[in-house]
Amino acid sequence: RLSLRYFQGTGTLVLPFPQFNSLAGFDADLHYEARNANITDVWTIAPTVVNQFRFAYSRSLGLLPPENNLQSPRFTILDGSIASFGALPYFTQGRIFNVYQANDIVSFVHGRHSFNVGFDARYIQDNSVNETNDRGNYFFASLSNFLAAQPEAYTQAFGPTELGFRERLFSTFVQDDIRVLPTLTVNAGLRWEYQGAITESHGLTSLLDPAIPGSIGDAGPGPLGTFRVGNPAIHANPANFGPRLGFAWNPRAGKFVLRGGYGIYYDSFNFTGLSEARTTPPLNYTFTLANFTGGNTFDNLVAGTAPFITESQSQVGSFGTLTNFGTITTMNGSLPNPYVQQYDLVGEYQLSRSTLVSVAYVGAKGTHLQAFIPINPIAPANVPAPATSVADEEARISEFSTAVNDSTGPGNNR
Repeated sequence: RLSLRYFQGTGTLVLPFPQFNSLAGFDADLHYEARNANITDVWTIAPTVVNQFRFAYSRSLGLLPPENNLQSPRFTILDGSIASFGALPYFTQGRIFNVYQANDIVSFVHGRHSFNVGFDARYIQDNSVNETNDRGNYFFASLSNFLAAQPEAYTQAFGPTELGFRERLFSTFVQDDIRVLPTLTVNAGLRWEYQGAITESHGLTSLLDPAIPGSIGDAGPGPLGTFRVGNPAIHANPANFGPRLGFAWNPRAGKFVLRGGYGIYYDSFNFTGLSEARTTPPLNYTFTLANFTGGNTFDNLVAGTAPFITESQSQVGSFGTLTNFGTITTMNGSLPNPYVQQYDLVGEYQLSRSTLVSVAYVGAKGTHLQAFIPINPIAPANVPAPATSVADEEARISEFSTAVNDSTGPGNNR
């Protein structure tokens, strides 16, 4: 029996951001798309043997370009005398997921055994774009400064804005439901999962790896290692084994049934951490200009010919003379797959034809769960005491600023 299914949904709308913008025409458009195609073939090979094959493709898109695709810098007027204008600096942002999947399951019965054997293969593409501050952001103290083309500061991000992550997953399993006795059924199975490496289609990944010694430009060597550029971003895990065991027991074929089970279930890698790490040197930098002398005039900045822009662009791919890289978000390149152990024990008793009493214990334990943690935190001796009130925080704001600088600013040479 062959079946086919296809679904799609698309749409476009204007998405306002009142917390960032108060003028019409400077918000963002939202384009969304969902497509799903599925082919399933169920083949009854014999009265006790059935094969089910499935191939599926799904696509999901969420894209936020500037409204009407406006390609302009952002002009921020700091004193609020007029509303800030220009394309919001947070867009374009978006992700396109393509998932290709094929799986096959053979089910057959032999005596007291009911077997299921199968495999699942997936290929996942995550194509993302993040143009935050890619067009630049000018800050003016007042309207008069804007009219005189005298900015207070200018900031811009440099480096690739589009990334294409790739991941391959494969798993196979075997399960046997054994009718040991008329009153006892045991389930036993094993699943093997291959977690493929995560790569970027053009090798545009950079991760700070504390396990790799080396020098980071003029910053020199240090305890936090150096940057690892290129593929694979995350190494493969070829040996994830998940056993499954369960039973159902009806003593004396009476009104009481006892059920229990245990299994290990793996989760595949996702791309969130790598998306968060996309601003990492030496592939991406964000620089700020506060001295508008020499060739760094407002006119040259707008034209893209200012030394600030040309020198920043040339820095992409190297560390230059920088000795401090601010806050870095990175990932462990040898991540283990997260997994959960699930177990339960359930007792059921039928009091009457319409009443069933059930008592259950259900548990789960997660291992290797992913989280962002500080690898270069503020030394405990330098951590200020928590503020007891807003007034206390304001009175001790210099303490908190000093602590932050000691972690990611001039007080930290790495």
